[in-house]
Amino acid sequence: MRELIVNSSVVSASEDEHYMAEALCLAKHGLGCVWPNPSVGCMIVDMATVPPRILGRGWTQPGGCLHAESVALGEAGESARGATLYVTLEPCAHYGRTPPCVDRIISAGIGRVVSAMSDPDPRVNGKGHACLLAAGITLEQGVLEAAAHRLNIGHLRRVLEKRPFVQLKLAHCRNGSIARAGNHPLRITAGIADSYVHHMRAKADAIMVGAGTLSSDDPELTCRIPGTEGRSPVRIVLDRDLNAGLSSRLFQTAGKTPSWIVTGQCFSSERTLPFTEKGVRVLMAKQTEQRKLDLDSVLRLLANEGITRLLVEGGASLAHSFLTSEKADEIILIEGNIAIDCGGLPAFTVAGPELVAQNRSYSLSETRALGQDTLRRYVKRI
Repeated sequence: MRELIVNSSVVSASEDEHYMAEALCLAKHGLGCVWPNPSVGCMIVDMATVPPRILGRGWTQPGGCLHAESVALGEAGESARGATLYVTLEPCAHYGRTPPCVDRIISAGIGRVVSAMSDPDPRVNGKGHACLLAAGITLEQGVLEAAAHRLNIGHLRRVLEKRPFVQLKLAHCRNGSIARAGNHPLRITAGIADSYVHHMRAKADAIMVGAGTLSSDDPELTCRIPGTEGRSPVRIVLDRDLNAGLSSRLFQTAGKTPSWIVTGQCFSSERTLPFTEKGVRVLMAKQTEQRKLDLDSVLRLLANEGITRLLVEGGASLAHSFLTSEKADEIILIEGNIAIDCGGLPAFTVAGPELVAQNRSYSLSETRALGQDTLRRYVKRI
């Protein structure tokens, strides 16, 4: 087992992993509310005491206005001098909304930095680590790197692939339907599963539905259970022809929760004015030869707007498009403990949830009970 001498004290690899795990837990607090920034966690620890003493904790604040390192250093104060700083992503070395974090770390007199992973953002990309080493700070890299990679997957997708990380979520009955015949809405899941979905929304930067789902279900797409209030993601409607009804709950509440429409052509200001007057942003993406919205173009558009984590909630046609084009990174299917008569709308327009299991590009990674309902998580094979 690796051991280091820090301020005459022995620091083991297991101790570094312990405090990095704490920092990763802190970073989760920022998911969904710090875009376009990554959500970072930071711990400052005095390793010279027995047991080690935690001096400061921090995570990226809403909007990225305060970075995790600054929050933790502010809490630690002068006691940070000579201490060890644990951070889940390479500290920034550039001016953005805030000054470089490496400057704050160096001026605070931190003696050692343990970093989970490098930041591929071209403005950082090793520069932060290099600045720390140049200042004479001991640097340990790659501690719990795999876990940090999973946490930062939205940031990595946006920086490296110019698109957000995409989760596709569908709730379906035991017979695979998501609505009654005629596409009539149906309450499928119960309390525990519903709460789980609200927590999923709270960790997403944006949530997406198609115009058909907006018309048939009139969803609000907000976070409404205790602990998630105020964390509703940007609500996005794909509406190629800008025919969405303005009376929907989503548009009626656009002044409180950000709402966007993605269309397939450039409409006149006269056509878009009723939407913009309600606070709705109208964005344009490319269309395919079949006049459908091109998902690659949509995802690039969202990445350019700063979205790192996208939750797609339906309906069947949109889900089918994301599945067959393999644009979803994860697919979460929640099976409700109910069945409906024959003739219901299949989960993926032409087929039920078995279409996911049959797709060799995805593998089942998790099955769990949510009360009387069942969640199955599929991840895209690398």
